[in-house]
Amino acid sequence: MSQREHINFPVNLRRALSGQDSLTGFSGKIGISRQQLARYLSGAQMPTFDVLKRISMLVGVSSEDLLSDPSAFEAVLSSEASGDGHVPQHWMDLGRELARLGCFDLDLAELQGVYEVFCLGEAEETELFRGVALISKIGQIGILRCVKTRGAGSLLQQSNNRLARRGVLLMSPGGVFFAGFHNLDGVGQRFGLLELNAPADTPTRDMTGFLITRKLQRMTPLDTMRVYFRRLRDPGSAMRLSRKIGRIDPDTIEPEVMAILTNHNF
Repeated sequence: MSQREHINFPVNLRRALSGQDSLTGFSGKIGISRQQLARYLSGAQMPTFDVLKRISMLVGVSSEDLLSDPSAFEAVLSSEASGDGHVPQHWMDLGRELARLGCFDLDLAELQGVYEVFCLGEAEETELFRGVALISKIGQIGILRCVKTRGAGSLLQQSNNRLARRGVLLMSPGGVFFAGFHNLDGVGQRFGLLELNAPADTPTRDMTGFLITRKLQRMTPLDTMRVYFRRLRDPGSAMRLSRKIGRIDPDTIEPEVMAILTNHNF
């Protein structure tokens, strides 16, 4: 970071946190101590890039704006307050909710769609998990997890480093989307390949596919799950779902969802 950014950041951070009820609570949400946050506010120390992104997500402005000239930053805050910012307010609200749950590495400015994700084990169809996925225009996908599960269900696990699992989403000439996920188990021993069949040239509708996980050692196959990405039109739905993710009872979801996941022509 430049010397000018070192000067700008503490000023902008103090302005951004002026509405916070508890700085101790805020520091806990971004995974640092209250003393560490005080050093950022005083200008004695600059945050790492990862911490800067977490702060950015929780206060609802970009990392670049936090490092900008204070007068420009004030204009950004006014724009956000009036609803004229680059990211719609309802997506910013969703971003803050996901950040509260520990999911920080999301680029909401490039957001293309939010999905409710169902993962069903092929070997045992009672093994069903639910998550929330965000797909951006540049092809990144992040899935939020909350409970530790075995096998492919670890895609829904809250990671140790408090970052959303992320893979690069690419499209083949045949209209199939692929996403590779590394470090699914948090210790570098598991990776996964997600294959999605999209009905259009962009991932803007419901999608189905498979998630295959393997162990890195000897490339040992672990298990396969069927996945269903159901696009959410209402951001509030994603906020409600973010509190209900993890392993779920198949009897508690809509019959049409199970029909899609268990379709033999899947």
